[in-house]
Amino acid sequence: MAVRRVNKTTILGYAANFTGAWSPFATGGTITTAGGYRIHTFTAVGSSTFAIISGAATVEYLIAAGAGGGAISGGGGGAGGLLTGSTATVNQAYTIVVGAGAAFATSGTQGAAGGNSSALSLTSLGGGGAGAYDGVAGRAGGSGGGGGSAEGQPNGGAGGAGTAGQGKNGGSSIGSRAGSYKGSGGGGGAGAVGANNFMTTAGAGGAGLSSSISGSELFYSGGGGGSGISGVGGAGGSGVGGTGGSGSGAATSPTASTGSGGGGSMSTPTAGSAGIVIIRYLL
Repeated sequence: MAVRRVNKTTILGYAANFTGAWSPFATGGTITTAGGYRIHTFTAVGSSTFAIISGAATVEYLIAAGAGGGAISGGGGGAGGLLTGSTATVNQAYTIVVGAGAAFATSGTQGAAGGNSSALSLTSLGGGGAGAYDGVAGRAGGSGGGGGSAEGQPNGGAGGAGTAGQGKNGGSSIGSRAGSYKGSGGGGGAGAVGANNFMTTAGAGGAGLSSSISGSELFYSGGGGGSGISGVGGAGGSGVGGTGGSGSGAATSPTASTGSGGGGSMSTPTAGSAGIVIIRYLL
């Protein structure tokens, strides 16, 4: 009688292949499967646990920090730092931290940085807050915040510095006609620097980076667009960063749980979005 070999047998929730090797089995986060991977997604701000119960193996990760907020009459928020790659694990519990997005900056202030995110002994840094009117510089962070606008000055605020391997610099508010308002700088993104303003048109947020780790290709860590003051607001980076307000118009919020910067506005800027941690491994 012919014997039929099966590839996998499930015993008490553990998956064993016919060679006797165990596939990873872990808990924590929202668990889904796609493309032959088990995926653990963490979006709740604060600490939680990813525990490998059996079959420790190399895992892939995406760690996006919380982003900086936009500013009143100022720049776009810097994206949260973004780390991607793979690492070996052991059978133990790992603490996961998802950083919060920062609130927007009020007039005359420099916005706070977003919260750091961490997992698997790696830490991505919160995005820098934007600089507000009058010529306040953006804050450094995972990606730097955009510089705030100014009136009647040669230049406005400088963009904040990004962190090597995590994100890029924010854009600056640079001079135009004497006595006129200047648009603000865009927040830096994981993939590109935030743009400087062009006259009264604000700088766009820096591009984020795309990843398919969740099972779908999505962008993370885009910079926020700067405030246009009397001109046009800057676009959000990669469609996930917040868009800056044109004139006295409101900014739009960044996409939630992507670590993307808030948009600047003369009246109603927006906060940065919270970060996210995603871990996956082969079934």
